[in-house]
Amino acid sequence: MWRDEMRPGQTRFYRVPLDWGQQLGLSAELSSAQMTKTYGSASGGLTVSLYSPSRSPISDKDISYDGKQAGITMGKTPPVAYENRFADDRAVKPVAIAGWYYVAVTMGGKVAEFTEDATPVPLTLRLDVTGTPAKAPAYKGSLAAGGFGVDAEDRTAAKEGLTAPEAAAAAENRSVMRVVAGAGFGTGTLLLLVLGGWILLGRRGRGATAA
Repeated sequence: MWRDEMRPGQTRFYRVPLDWGQQLGLSAELSSAQMTKTYGSASGGLTVSLYSPSRSPISDKDISYDGKQAGITMGKTPPVAYENRFADDRAVKPVAIAGWYYVAVTMGGKVAEFTEDATPVPLTLRLDVTGTPAKAPAYKGSLAAGGFGVDAEDRTAAKEGLTAPEAAAAAENRSVMRVVAGAGFGTGTLLLLVLGGWILLGRRGRGATAA
C-alpha cells in the first residue's frame, strides 16, 4: 500500500516490477476533499491507467468524483508470459515481458470547480503482486541491456519505495562499496592509515586553533 496526495489536474506515476509468471492487481482510492460548493461532480474525476515495460497501454478505468471518497479496482493482469504477445486481447498482449510496469493515477482538472485546490486530497494506492517467479524464456540477447527484466535490485527498490533516480543512486553506492570491499586487505589498511592521519591532523588543527 502506498499513500500520497493529489490536486485537481495532477497525474502521478508509479512503477512495480513483475517477473515471469506474476500478476498485478491494483486499486486507487481518493479520500474526501474540502468542498467550496454545496454540490459538485466531475466525470472522469479519477482515472487509473496501467502500462507495460515498453509503455504500451494495458488497461484503464475512470469514475466520477464528487468530493466524497471514491475508488477504482482494476482486474488482475494475466501472468507475464512470452506467448501473450500473440494474443488478440489488448489487455493481454502487452503483458509479455518481465520488468517495470507503470501505473498512472489522474485527478480530473474539473474537480477544482467545487473543491479547495490548495488542500491536497489523500490518495491510497494498493498494489498486489501474486505468483511465483517463473523461469525466463531463452533470449539471444540480454533483457537487462534492453532495459527489461527483473533483478534483485529492482525488487529491493520496489520494497523500499524508491523512485527511479533514488534506485539508480542506491545501485551506484552499492557498486562503489563492492569495489572498496574487493580491493583487498592491503588497501583497507591504507585507508585506515589515511583516516588515522586525518584524525591526527584534525586534532592538531583544533589544538593550534585553541592556542
